[in-house]
Amino acid sequence: AVETDRQQARLQLLQVRALLPRLADERNQLRNRIAVLLGKAPQEVTGMLEAQGTIPAFAGPSALGVPADLVRRRPDVAAAESRLLAAGERIGAARAALLPQLTLGGSLTSAAASPAGLIDTIIGQAFGRIAQSLFAGGARRAEVARNRALADEALAAYRASVLGALQNVENALSALRSADERLMIDRDGVEA
Repeated sequence: AVETDRQQARLQLLQVRALLPRLADERNQLRNRIAVLLGKAPQEVTGMLEAQGTIPAFAGPSALGVPADLVRRRPDVAAAESRLLAAGERIGAARAALLPQLTLGGSLTSAAASPAGLIDTIIGQAFGRIAQSLFAGGARRAEVARNRALADEALAAYRASVLGALQNVENALSALRSADERLMIDRDGVEA
């Protein structure tokens, strides 16, 4: 029985040793990710991460704020929201272009021999401008429809961005709860 216990202990030791290379690789990958998040080269953060010290106490998830506030502060969500607002403004501008526009010029020249001929010239020029905007109305309505489609696309992208951000926040909170549970179990194990 003593030899069996010794062999089992040796097996457990070898299993733990087998984990060490994988854990070292995972540590290096996480260090590199932290370096990227800080905007530094991995070698620059190695000393900072290996420095001895106490781990600061974590205040808990309540210190993080409301998950919706976390999502709202994310750059990808803010950018999607800005694109959606801009798309809405483009719809407004395209709809405004549908309205008739009156343009008054500052000069009048005519070779009309009578006042009636002068009035006919002025009316002809005005109708020419009105007709021009009536015939452009189809293109302008198409532009409104195009901008509405772009706004629908921006709305879909915004929704996807918000949902992805919510997923990330919920995953992080779940990982935090799981880490808290593991910490309590590990403390019990150390005491045992």
